[in-house]
Amino acid sequence: MGIFKGLNKEDKDAIGLLRFGTFLENFDLMLYIHMAVVLNDLFFPPSDHHLTPYLSAALFSSTFILRPVGALVFGWIGDNYGRKTTVMITMFMMASTCFIVANLSTYAEIGITATWMIVICRMVQGVSSLGEVVGAELYLMETLKPPHQYPAVAFVTLSAVSGSLVALGSSALCLGFTNLNWRVAFWFGCAVGFAGSIARIKLRESGEFVREKERHALKSSLKESSKKDLDNPKRAFWENKNNIFKTGFIFFMMQLSFPISFYFSFVYCPGLLKEFYHYSPLGIMSHSFIATLAVFVSYFVIAKLSYKMDPFKILKFKAALFPVVTLLCPFALSYLAPSGFDPSGGNPVTGGALMILMIQSIAVVVSLDTIPATPIFFSYFPTLQRFTYVSVTYALSRALTYPITAFGMIYLSNTFGHFGWWVLFIPTFAVFAYGLRYFLDLEKDFGDHSFGQEDDHPLEKTKKWAAL
Repeated sequence: MGIFKGLNKEDKDAIGLLRFGTFLENFDLMLYIHMAVVLNDLFFPPSDHHLTPYLSAALFSSTFILRPVGALVFGWIGDNYGRKTTVMITMFMMASTCFIVANLSTYAEIGITATWMIVICRMVQGVSSLGEVVGAELYLMETLKPPHQYPAVAFVTLSAVSGSLVALGSSALCLGFTNLNWRVAFWFGCAVGFAGSIARIKLRESGEFVREKERHALKSSLKESSKKDLDNPKRAFWENKNNIFKTGFIFFMMQLSFPISFYFSFVYCPGLLKEFYHYSPLGIMSHSFIATLAVFVSYFVIAKLSYKMDPFKILKFKAALFPVVTLLCPFALSYLAPSGFDPSGGNPVTGGALMILMIQSIAVVVSLDTIPATPIFFSYFPTLQRFTYVSVTYALSRALTYPITAFGMIYLSNTFGHFGWWVLFIPTFAVFAYGLRYFLDLEKDFGDHSFGQEDDHPLEKTKKWAAL
C-alpha cells in the first residue's frame, strides 16, 4: 500500500499483526450485539413487553460498565510493562470469553446462572476490547512518525469496523441463510483469537516507550530532575500537571459524541425497523451491514487522505457536517410513511424503511471522533502515563454515555419522540467543537505536526520528526 511505502519490514509486520488482532477483537465483541435479538431469548428469563427494553439496555450497557476499572488495570500494565504485553493479554481474554459463550448452557437448562455468566462475559469482552484498541493505537503512534502514523492508527479503527462487518455476516449465516448453530461463530472467534495472541509474541516493544523508560531510569539514577530535556518539544507541557488534567478532561468530553451516534444508528434505528416495519432479525442485520459498510468506506477514505492532508482539516469538515445531519434526522424520522413489507422475511422494499437505512448510515458516517488526528491528541499525554490517561478517558466516556443513552432515550423518546435526540446531540457537539479548538491552539503553539503549512509535503514532515 502506497501510504506505507518506505517503512521497514518490521514496522509493516507490526501494522499487520495489530490490525488483524483488532479485527478479531471487534469481531468477537460485536458478534453478540448483532445476534442479541436471538441470544437474549436464550440466556435471559422470559419477560413482559414493558420489561424487555430495560433488559436489553442493561445487557448492552454491561459491555461498557466495567471499562473504567479495566482501563486502570491495563493502563498500569501498559505504562509499566509495555504496549506489547497489553495487546497479548487482551487478545487472550477475548478468546477465553468466546470459548465460554460457545459452550454456555441456556436459561432453560441452568436458569439464572446462564444470565449472570453471559453478563460477566460481556463485561470482560468490553474491558478487553478497550485495552486492545488503545494498545494497538499507542503502539503504532509511538513506533511510526508522521505522516505514516496517521493512516496506520486510522487503519486500526478500520480493522475494528471490518470485524463488525464480518460479525454481521457470520450472524446472518447462522441465523438466516444456513442451518449453522450460532455457537459455531463463537468457536471461530475463540480459535482465531488464541492463534492471534500467540502470533503477537514476535512484536517488539514500542520504540518511544523503550526510550522513555531508559531515559527515566537514567534520570532517576543521576538525580538530574532539574536538567532541561530537548528530545521532545512537549516535555515542558507534560511537566505541568494542570495542563495534563485539563487536556485529559477535554479529551474525555470529546469522546462523548461517538457513542451517542453509534447507539442511534445501530440500536435505535433497528428498533424502529422492528417496531414499525416488522423486520425480522435477518432484515435488521442487512440494514446494519449496509450502514457498517458505509462507515468502512468513510474511514478508508479518511485514512488515505490523512497521509496527504492535515488531519485537523478532515476533523473540521466532519464537525461542520455533524450538526446539519443531526438536526435534520428527527424531522426525517417523524415524517416517515410506512410502506409494504414482505411478511415472510420482513424486508420493506421502499418508503420509510429505506429512509431509515439512509439516516442511520449518514448519521454514523458523520459521527464525531478523533480520527485521523488521534496520534496528535495522544501526544499531549506523557509517554509513561499515556496508556492510563487515554484508556481511562475512553472507558469513562463509554461507561457513562452508553447507559445514559440507552436508559435516557426510553424516557426522552416517550416524551419528545425522535426530537429527544437533540437533548444528547447538541451538547456533545458543543463540547467536541470546543475541544477541537483547544487542540488546534496547542498545535499552533508547538507546531511539531507542521500545522498550518499548506504546502508541507508528507516527506518533509517525516524529516522534521527524524530531526527531533
